[in-house]
Parts: sequence; structure tokens; C-alpha cells
Amino acid sequence: MKKHLDTILMVVTALILGALTAVFSQMGPFLHMSAKASYEESEAIKTVLITGTGKCSIIMNDEDADTVGRYINKLSIAVYPKEDRVLPLSIRVNTYENGETVSYAMNDVNPVYVKNEIIRIDRNNVVSVDIESSDRSAFSVSDIKIQNGFSFNFIVFIFASLSAYAAIYCVWAFFRKKDIGPGVVIRKMFLTASVCFGVCLCLCLPANKVGNDEETHLQAVMQIASFPSNELHVSEGLMNQLSVTEYNNPDAQPGSYEEIIEFETVLSNKSDYKEGARAPQFYVMANRVPAYLAMAVAAKVGKGLSLPWPVILRMIRLANLAVYIILMWLSLKVLPCGHMLMAVIGLLPQNLFMASTVSYDPFVTGCLMLGMSFLLRVMYGTEKDGKLIRDTFFMLFFMFLGCLPKAVYAPLMLIALVVPFRRLKDRQQRVIYACAVISVFVFTMLLFVIPTIVAPADTGDTRGSTDVSEMSQMGFILGNPMKFAGILLSQMARWIPQCLIGPDCTTFMGHIVTGTSEFRGYWFIYFILFVMAAAVQGENASIKAKERLWGLFMCFGTGVLIWSAMYVSFTSPGATEIAGVQGRYFIPVLFPVYLSLFGGAIRLAGIKLPEGKLAKLVSDERIWYDLMMAVLVGLMILTLWKTVIFPYCM
Repeated sequence: MKKHLDTILMVVTALILGALTAVFSQMGPFLHMSAKASYEESEAIKTVLITGTGKCSIIMNDEDADTVGRYINKLSIAVYPKEDRVLPLSIRVNTYENGETVSYAMNDVNPVYVKNEIIRIDRNNVVSVDIESSDRSAFSVSDIKIQNGFSFNFIVFIFASLSAYAAIYCVWAFFRKKDIGPGVVIRKMFLTASVCFGVCLCLCLPANKVGNDEETHLQAVMQIASFPSNELHVSEGLMNQLSVTEYNNPDAQPGSYEEIIEFETVLSNKSDYKEGARAPQFYVMANRVPAYLAMAVAAKVGKGLSLPWPVILRMIRLANLAVYIILMWLSLKVLPCGHMLMAVIGLLPQNLFMASTVSYDPFVTGCLMLGMSFLLRVMYGTEKDGKLIRDTFFMLFFMFLGCLPKAVYAPLMLIALVVPFRRLKDRQQRVIYACAVISVFVFTMLLFVIPTIVAPADTGDTRGSTDVSEMSQMGFILGNPMKFAGILLSQMARWIPQCLIGPDCTTFMGHIVTGTSEFRGYWFIYFILFVMAAAVQGENASIKAKERLWGLFMCFGTGVLIWSAMYVSFTSPGATEIAGVQGRYFIPVLFPVYLSLFGGAIRLAGIKLPEGKLAKLVSDERIWYDLMMAVLVGLMILTLWKTVIFPYCM
């Protein structure tokens, strides 16, 4: 009963904190409630001057002789581009301060479907606002309104409530009795944090393209969901969501709570997914169906219930999140050691973001992590353990399942070749075990990789370049093997550090967080967490040097396949730079890399702990786990606020 009482108390506290945050986020209108301090909504605008094809100046109405300019929270403007397209805007807010005019610049984008552009000003003494289209496109404006009234932001409420619960749970976990194993503690904390932040992302992200290649994955999901007829009848509005157009351009997301409501209302009306005039047929690769299956079921249910398209899209994202969390939770449950390292990787902003959008990457990562968990269980078992065959089967099964969409991870299977020499004494058993592992590896390569080498296609992924040709590229590689090896190794040497410790694999979140919008130096905290999480796991010290080198070599082989695959399918023939490689491709190799490099580093280094109370504190792994999890939760709260809530939902 006490356990349930604690949970209820934490939920109630989180909801109260969420409500208070939503209220305090609107403190501007409260602080400027007097008519003298702020403009009245009915006062509207004194003059609007259209000075050209891509500019307008809005002069505020201020007839009070004692006041020059007053407070504005938000300015609502109906914007009408000359063409129905995304309109990037440069905005300058002019205020009168200390006897002179001061200007504040900001940028915004008026996305298609949203006519009422909401400009969040939240400043005193505003006298005018100048608006100019960044690309000099012609536009007109009307219905200019001042919004100084209070409005409850439900998205901020959801974010603050879920974030508060995750933080409260971390504090509660730190102070409660430590009578359970570290693996159980980490598993529970991971489950709480991943559910809270994943659900927050699914609900708070705009119902538009924000993830990596999200429209491509969505095409496959909708095609599978059309079973058994395999026919799609969609409207032009929904077709725009399934295609790479500026309708779902990442830079054209709704930029406020009011814009999100308008955007989703119009999108719901325009997105017919049952009787639309368009009947596209999207190609779905059979090897990717398992990764899309849960999302397709969610789409099928949403279509059957005739739900609005934004709701269906969020159901698809939630289904993807559920699969990812289940696979990662099972990985932590199976794992005999290295729990904290896997939890850190599982809670990377990049990972949670992909799991909360439409993508097959979370399925790949989750299956490979579960396969590696079974691999470590096999390694740390004994010869007399009767579960060897069962665990080996699950290890190979989940690794193969993870390689279905991306076979470039097949070399990770070969890490299991260390098991026979570590656990089996009989030579015949070693040979049988090694043959089983190699057979699955070869089958995976023959099924997905070798066909590209033997029979390459005439074209490749034209998003990289219009002249991409797998056939021409393979001809170049076979004709110039040494030159290709030089290109490959040179670029790997320059980029692998960035892909293993940099923001490319930690803090990037699709199209909403890039090199210009992430926290500077933010990724370095995750690198410290990687090293600490691996180092404090004392059990890992039993990994032998040869086993560590073999694991790193297989990770290197995986990197070679990743770079080579992008060179063949995404890069112009003969180019000296490999295009299209992203840090997220290397997330599945982070666990074996850091485990091999830093696993049990404290014991291996022969560090002697101090005596007395400090020794007890330093040697208490639970304290380190709790602190690292608290840092992870804090980083996720900051990340979501900076990259999702503030720019898109405020």
C-alpha cells in the first residue's frame, strides 16, 4: 500500500508542478494587466504601411502622452503569401527605452496551413514591428491583433508534468532503501525516464515531418496499414505529408501553441486517408516489415476509428516508442553487467527522439542491444549452464532481426566468437558453436550485402546526388581498390571520433537540433557518462585484452560497412568525400566500443580506494548510478525545453 501511496503522491506533485509551470510561463500578461502598462486588444493598430513586395511596418496605437510604447505579449497577424508556400520572416521589434529607440531582431517561419502568424514579443514599450520576408517574397497582411490575455498552454503542462515526475522519481529512488540489485534499480529508472520523455516527445512534437527521413518511413507504414487491399486513397493534403515537400519542411513547423492548434485543425480537414483522389503505391522492402509492423498496426487502428490525421500520426509514433522501450527494458533485464552504460545510451536525446518519430532505427538499436545482452549472458555463464543453447539462439535471432533493415551491423555477430574459447572446453563444441555464429553472419551478408556487390543497381539514393549509380560506383571501387581504401580510411579517421563521442550520435535530434541549435559542449557530458558508466561496472574487469581487441575490431568492421554502403548508394561515382554518413548510424556500436575500452577501468588501473567513510561512498555503485541517472534526466529536461517546447510550443 505504501508503494502505491508513494506513486500517487509523486503523480499529484508532478501534476501540480506542471500546472504551476504552465501558469508561470504566462507571467507577462499578469505583470502588465493595467491599461496604462499594456495595449488593449481592442486598440488594435494605428497604421500599417506596406512599403514594398516583401516588407510591412506595423505602427502601434499609443495616444497616451505620458507613455511611449506599452507592453505586448503576442502579436497575431494573418499572413498571405503571393504563392501558397512556406514564408520565412525577419522580424524587428522596436521599443522606446531611455529616450531612444532600441530594436530586437528575431526570425520566424510562416508554414503552409497556418495563416495567423503568432509573434511572441513579451516586451515593454513597443512602438512598432517591422516584418520582412527573408527571401523577398511578396505577401500581404490583415487581421492584426494584440494578444495580452492569459491562455493555458496544455503542451507546457504536459512537458512540465512528465519532466517533474521523472525528476521526482530520481530523488525518491536516491533516498529509498537500497535493498535491491543495481540492475533492477537502473531498469526501473530507465523505464520511468524513457516513458516520461518519450511520451512528452510524441505529444509535444508538431504533427509534421521532424524526424530523419520520416516521410519515407511513413510511406512504408501507410502502405502496410492498407492491408489487405494494399490500396491507398489519400487527399492532396495527406500526400504532401507523405512526400518531401515544403509542406513538411523541418524549418516550417508551427512556432507557437496557437499555431499548432490552427495547423492541426487545417491539416485534419485536408488529410483524407480513405477516399482521397490520390492513389499512390509505395514500395516496401520485405526486410523492413518487422520494424514497421507495430506502427502499421497503430495506423490501421487509427484509420478504423476514423481519427484525425494528427492523432493517427501520434499513435504511430507512440507505437514505435513502445517497441523501443520494451526492447531496451528486456536488454537491461537480460544483461549481466554494464547496465548503466546501456541505460545512458538508451536515454540519449538522439535515441529517444528517433523512437518518438516514425523510423526503423529504434527497432534496429533495440534488437541489437538485446542480442548483445544475450551475448554477455552467454559469456558470463558456465559450461555446466544448460541455458547455453537457448541464450545463443536468442542472441543470434535478435542480432539477425536487428540487421534486417540494416545489414551493415552484421559484423557485431562475430563478437560472439570469443564465447567458445571462454566457456567451452571441448574442441568439438567450440567448432560447432563457431560454425553456428559464422553461418548466421554469412547468411545475413549473402541475403543483403553481397547482392549489392554482385548485381548493383543502375541508380542509388538520388537524395545524395542526381548522378548516384551503384553500378558505376562498384566499377570505380573494383578498378581502384587502393584509392577507395585511402578515401575510406581517411574519412573514417576524421569522422569516427565525431560519430563515437560527438553530438552527431548524442544530442542531434533529426531536423530540430543541428550544429547551430544544440548546446555547445553538451555532448562532452555524455562522453563522461559513457566512460563513467563503463568504468564503475566492476564485473567487466574480467574481459580479457584479446576479447576487447576482437570486439573493437568487429566494431571497426561495422564502421567500414557503414561508410562503404553510403559510398556505393549515396555518393557520386569516384568522389573523394563520402556523403550521407550520420552519427546516428553508429549508436548500435557505442555499447561494445565503450565496454571494450573502459569496462572495469577502475579495477584494471589498480586504483586503491581511500580508507574510512570516503571509501564506502566511492565504492557504493548505487550512489554513482543514481547520480548519473539524475544527470541524464536533467539533460533531457534542458534538451526538450530548448529544442521542442520553447521554439515550437510557446
